[in-house]
Amino acid sequence: MHSMSEPPEIITPQDQAGSTGYQESWSFLDDVKRRFEATQPEVYAAFIKALSSFYTSTQNPTGNSEAVLFETHETVKALLQGHDDLLERFESSLPQDYLYRRHEAAATRQS
Repeated sequence: MHSMSEPPEIITPQDQAGSTGYQESWSFLDDVKRRFEATQPEVYAAFIKALSSFYTSTQNPTGNSEAVLFETHETVKALLQGHDDLLERFESSLPQDYLYRRHEAAATRQS
């Protein structure tokens, strides 16, 4: 954390490109592409479309971001059904508070 007298750290796109999270994101997208492109290209296309729609909605927030995240999560879960390794990697990129609320809601419904 910076003190009030220190300027905040500025992260440039070049710095970001070298970050572990950035590299993992590209690796994940590449793994999804390899898994589906040859045998189920429509799954890969729908996956990219879902992520693009989510990104667009976060850049122009006009509604309920939680609902958009939920919709994206549900779409990706359906697309990656049977590919638990990919789904786990996707879910690891979601905000932890969102996942906690989803877990709590599911537990409440099961009670």
